[in-house]
Amino acid sequence: HSSFAPVQLVALLAILSEMRLVHTDLFNAAGSFLSARSKELRPVDIIRVMRSFAKCNVQHQGLCKAVSDEVVARTRNKTATFKAEDLCEISWALCVMEHFNGELLKCLFSALEKAPMIASDALTQLFEVHLALDFEHRESYARFASKMTDDMIDALQDHYRDTRKDERRCTEERRKDVASILKSLVDGSVHVNHRTSCG
Repeated sequence: HSSFAPVQLVALLAILSEMRLVHTDLFNAAGSFLSARSKELRPVDIIRVMRSFAKCNVQHQGLCKAVSDEVVARTRNKTATFKAEDLCEISWALCVMEHFNGELLKCLFSALEKAPMIASDALTQLFEVHLALDFEHRESYARFASKMTDDMIDALQDHYRDTRKDERRCTEERRKDVASILKSLVDGSVHVNHRTSCG
């Protein structure tokens, strides 16, 4: 991992996470390496690395702390611009990795207040963040949860239900079609024998 530049290591982790290939030792070594060099990461790399660890459900508290502190510092110093959607995704990843950072939540809610529009995926992640923090960090999250009215939470929940309909569920007709296709594959027999030139 030390032979990679931070950007290259982030790209490797992103590829592995997309394929859901988890090598725990590699992720842990990369997390330690990147937490020490978090200042070198571009905003897009911060989002990628957090997404990679979250997708693979690899928890690395050192990386979470270093990255969340770096995001807060850059946001406050205005050295990098993180959109509300970016902060939603980073907060979501931190929830997946069971890390709480109150200062990052301040930045998130501040960005949400300033944003004229927010992407659908970010609203979905925001609702998941709200649920996770309300359940796992109720006392620490209470001061942030109070900023969200019941109407806001209801609207987020309705949006969540609309966008997260479980597409794996299907009609009875479709289930029968799939069952019959699978049965024909399992019960199938070879109709044509094919020989290669080797015999």
